[in-house]
Amino acid sequence: MTKSELTVADSIRARRSMKSFKSDPIPEATLQELVSLMQDAPSSWNFQPTRVVMIRSMVQKEALAAAAWGQKQILEAPVTFVFAVSIRGWEKNMSEILKSGVSSGAWPQKFADWIGEHVLARYRETKPDTSSRGCFARCARSTASLFLCDTCRRVHN
Repeated sequence: MTKSELTVADSIRARRSMKSFKSDPIPEATLQELVSLMQDAPSSWNFQPTRVVMIRSMVQKEALAAAAWGQKQILEAPVTFVFAVSIRGWEKNMSEILKSGVSSGAWPQKFADWIGEHVLARYRETKPDTSSRGCFARCARSTASLFLCDTCRRVHN
């Protein structure tokens, strides 16, 4: 399979769950690209409630492995990504979210202004359980994006 032949479907089919990892370091540029691509995964109104933490410290990995029923792969992998959600995190970052939507060409300014005026009030009134379902769905999409990116990287290298 060449780089130009790899489709999303190919990437999904090539993906496998790994329980053992090489400890080889991952280049910083690769890690930053993966984080960037995870951040680009879709979310409702692009509010981006997912938080991704890269764990590299052995002390932190040991604590995480202990909390994850002793999974050895956490200790073997050079980096472990932990996904979390911040149900109301968008409130702190809304101006950046709106600017990003406009600067990327995803939203016209008028639409971003409308979101700022109308959607925010609706989200503030949303019940936490409704918000959390959407946040966890977004977290799953970020995880899936990471898996697809990793599969493509492994096939191409």
